Amino acid sequence: MITKHPGAALAVGGSVLIASALGIFYSVLAVGVSDGPGRVTAQLMLGGCIIVALLASMMAWRAASALMMRL
Repeated sequence: MITKHPGAALAVGGSVLIASALGIFYSVLAVGVSDGPGRVTAQLMLGGCIIVALLASMMAWRAASALMMRL
């Protein structure tokens, strides 16, 4: 997919990265103010947002490198 439409993949990767960064921010806030079972849930959400952010940054990096190869 990335080799056929690298511009679209870069746009999708960037938007998912922005959304996951907001998720990380609010998850960190939730971990800071939570206690008990809510804290465990907030930590799981934070872990999930970090994984999504890493995957989105890898997708954006691969799309950017594919665009650079075309130049």
